[in-house]
Amino acid sequence: MNELTARIITCVIEAPIAYMFIKSQGWPCRGPGHAALAAVVGTCLLHPPAWDMFLYLRHMHWNYWEALIPVEALVYLTKALLIGWMIELPFKRAIILSTMENTASAGFGVIITLLGLA
Repeated sequence: MNELTARIITCVIEAPIAYMFIKSQGWPCRGPGHAALAAVVGTCLLHPPAWDMFLYLRHMHWNYWEALIPVEALVYLTKALLIGWMIELPFKRAIILSTMENTASAGFGVIITLLGLA
């Protein structure tokens, strides 16, 4: 799978999660539509460098998990900061949202990789 395909799949997974989660929680922020948009913007900004970082670490002979975990940790944190700023959500809540949406998309990526579909 190439980076663009993975990025599109990530947006398709994360945007509805952000929308539904913010709507269900009723947290004061710019709203679920903005949360979904922030998820897409965050993915479009962070996915390409995260993909490159993962591939670089794999090239440096890190195994799949050794490369995936620190890259995803940086994405979770950076995306939480971005989402918090974009939708005016406190960091504690933004990290929860970022963790939920990124765990879903990263989990999907792990599953298709383990199944040999990626």
